Amino acid sequence: GSEVYTYNLSKELSKRHEVIVFYRVANPQKEEYATEWGEYDGLRVFTINNTFRECLSFELIYKNDIIAEKFGTFLDEVRPDVVHFGHVTCLSTSCIAEARKREIPVVYTLHDFWLICQRGQFLKRDLSICHRQEDRECVKCLAYQMMVTEGRKRTSRILGGAHGDLLKRTLLWRYVLKMASVFYSNSKFLREEKAIKEIQKRTEYIKEMMEKVNIFIAPSHFMKEKYIEFGIPEKKIVYSDYGFDASLFREIIRRPSEKVCFGYIGTWILIS
Repeated sequence: GSEVYTYNLSKELSKRHEVIVFYRVANPQKEEYATEWGEYDGLRVFTINNTFRECLSFELIYKNDIIAEKFGTFLDEVRPDVVHFGHVTCLSTSCIAEARKREIPVVYTLHDFWLICQRGQFLKRDLSICHRQEDRECVKCLAYQMMVTEGRKRTSRILGGAHGDLLKRTLLWRYVLKMASVFYSNSKFLREEKAIKEIQKRTEYIKEMMEKVNIFIAPSHFMKEKYIEFGIPEKKIVYSDYGFDASLFREIIRRPSEKVCFGYIGTWILIS
């Protein structure tokens, strides 16, 4: 959704302004954090490769200084008047700080609840609804992500040295990491207090980054209210509904039928 929104917004803005899009790709054949200039449907784009294969801590999931530094270099090259973030998942929340360091105004469109909820949708692992951010509940939902990184660190230590370096370049390494992740995520999460501190650290850092944003855009009143509840000052967040190109549907003809036809637009959320 956020990708489609960013594409359509960029195409529309490019009719009157210069638009350059910075985004993440995930190509296991490329060097991690490799950057590349390119073009997509007439738009200038700059990509960074992030497959998370070097992610050895929970913090690196939301705060990656290597990505932020490369984003800062990108900003120095293009010197934008405004930076509009559509999302920072798979990038780094610290990208916001890189823009503000350069005194560039920052706009942030809130497509989901990821800044509050690491899973993004306020849905628990059993798909029941979560109503607010609570540290202990977050630990239950995020134990898998936390234990994946723990499993990777332990596996890296076990398979260290020259043999470990060789394994890292093979499919066997990816399989071993996957098995370690499954093992540790299914084991009892004993260090709950440490995990809670990791959740608190994430929340505190994200709130620090949110303070650096000049204006937030919420596409629904409910989302606006949830983010105000989380700590965004009401004067810093505005409601603006998504814009859609209705012309795409002009040729669609609805035909009467005795059967009920259901249409689905959305994403799959897997229980893990």
